[in-house]
Amino acid sequence: MDKTSQFSSSFEFIWSQYRIWTATAKRLKRELTIARIAVLVFTLLGSFTAILSQNIAPGSGEVVSKILGWLSATSIAIVGYVGSKILTEEKEKKWLRARAAAETCKSNSFLYLFRVAPYNTTEDDVILFQKIETLIRTLSAIPQATLPTQEELKGIPPLTFTFANYLEERIRKQAKEYYFPKASQYIKYVKRGSQLGITLGLIGFLLGSYGASSSTNNISVWVAFVSTVSASLTTFLTTNRYQYLSMSFQAMGNQLMILWLKGSRIEKNDIHSQCDFIRNCEEILATENEAWLTEFNKTESKEETETTVAITPTQ
Repeated sequence: MDKTSQFSSSFEFIWSQYRIWTATAKRLKRELTIARIAVLVFTLLGSFTAILSQNIAPGSGEVVSKILGWLSATSIAIVGYVGSKILTEEKEKKWLRARAAAETCKSNSFLYLFRVAPYNTTEDDVILFQKIETLIRTLSAIPQATLPTQEELKGIPPLTFTFANYLEERIRKQAKEYYFPKASQYIKYVKRGSQLGITLGLIGFLLGSYGASSSTNNISVWVAFVSTVSASLTTFLTTNRYQYLSMSFQAMGNQLMILWLKGSRIEKNDIHSQCDFIRNCEEILATENEAWLTEFNKTESKEETETTVAITPTQ
């Protein structure tokens, strides 16, 4: 096998690892999101059916009251099961570590492709495989997603990938097609959540005022239900950290655009400056990823944090 073939095989290997860990992280994230939505829905359903069950007039709907009570109890049981079996700290850690693994493989792919240190020696393949081997070993408890061969290599840059391609694909496109759209999406979530919170607060105020000025006895339970809805939505938004993500993604998109402008000024034949620039970009992306992981995993132990840092391309 000649050097070019060996290089191609090594590059395909690390890119396939990036694709596999990305798919793994997406699968785990999807499971967490579905579980959080289920908790929100069944919490509200359980509360709503419990109130209806208690407010049906005795003798006029005993069967309906029992059915509603059963629905309430079932909903609460589902919330408890999902919370204890799916929405666990360990589940979120696995998602975070899979995402970190994907970002690590992607960064190292570009460093290896452009022969940026530590991949600028005759031992570059050895260094690469040692890194990936260590990474896979530390993540052995996380089942990897399986992808068809054509999917494993989807989006792989050609060996003729140039510095200009790097600026466009890795820097500008990532800002324009990932970070900025994501920031806008999370800002919408935050705004809608805020608007809904204000609306629920107004409804609660009106119900409370009406209950205080009337002889109706069951208004207070609906005030409590509105409070439950508001608290559940606030918890949902806080758990997903939409406020943090909107600011973080916007800031990162702006930083990438500044890097793109700086990189565009580097001379076409200035290989040394290009390598320094690529290394700097990957370090910035790694730093952003570490900050993101820290925000989402503040309870992670010091030992696990050091393991994550050890596999980043800045080491």
